[in-house]
Amino acid sequence: MRINGKVVGAWFGGKITKQDNKICKYLGPTLMPQAGVALGLIVVAGNLISEYAAQIRVIILCSTFIYSIIGPVAAKFSLEKSGEIIVPDKIILQERGKKMFIKIKNATKSYDTGKISINALKNVNLTMNEGEIAVILGPSGSGKSTLLNIIGGIDHIDSGNVIVDGVDIMKLNDNKLTLYRRDSVGFIFQFYNLVPNLTVYENVEVAANISKNPINIDEVLNSVGMSEFKNRFPRELSGGQQQRVSIARAIVKKPKLLLCDEPTGALDYKAAKEILKLITEVNKKFATTVIIITHNTAISGIADRIIKLRSGEISENVVNENVLLAEGIEW
Repeated sequence: MRINGKVVGAWFGGKITKQDNKICKYLGPTLMPQAGVALGLIVVAGNLISEYAAQIRVIILCSTFIYSIIGPVAAKFSLEKSGEIIVPDKIILQERGKKMFIKIKNATKSYDTGKISINALKNVNLTMNEGEIAVILGPSGSGKSTLLNIIGGIDHIDSGNVIVDGVDIMKLNDNKLTLYRRDSVGFIFQFYNLVPNLTVYENVEVAANISKNPINIDEVLNSVGMSEFKNRFPRELSGGQQQRVSIARAIVKKPKLLLCDEPTGALDYKAAKEILKLITEVNKKFATTVIIITHNTAISGIADRIIKLRSGEISENVVNENVLLAEGIEW
């Protein structure tokens, strides 16, 4: 049977245009990246048929959204757009660090693995001010990623409250939680999650196209030092350059909150320091609240706040009195 690309493209585009339909409901941590790769392969095959180029463009935007924005985390996700979460054009820099931005109260989270229940978080209490850089330290299994995913609105707690910018995000419905992730949160992962068959510019454009009030893409690429590489593909870039693109993709939508999961973990020493410097520059320029989770204690030198997790509990939460420039970090 011959599949009509125009019909498929029109049907898929119509699904996205209608605001009352969902792309996916429950995709687990394994299925999510594989779904993006599968759709990406469809796009590669489709590009061989020039007649269907316009329809393939619709599919590529959808597949790249799944693959590059959500990445390998489980989430209830939809593209319904009712409701409003406004990201202000400017945050007054003079007030940086004075307004409480995140407040977590008695947050508890457990996972059931067969007959065993694992307590990922145990009555966690945490506050952060607007514009702070916080580094969360802890060994594997301490609850760092779970806490980051909960703050990012891609996982839920069993009990407690997670208040971000005055809103308890755990009480938001799926629709408003999607808007929160889309408009207010930028994600940076250890392994970049760039779409291999899109250029640097197009990878950033994917995020810009789903944003309410994005920054100019060329301006963002210039700010991360990637303007001259905007027409290259990920395979033509170094690890540090790919991470710069992932940062550009995260900040193009002007998020209030930037969540970084081991952002230097796959980089060499020199590239890692450059990325840390870039993150601090983003923090200063946009007054973005930044949370970095890492095993590397040296990275805490750039933080305004240092949080240590052990066995799902906060063992330490202190203000760093001696914040270092990224250039001064040694490990």
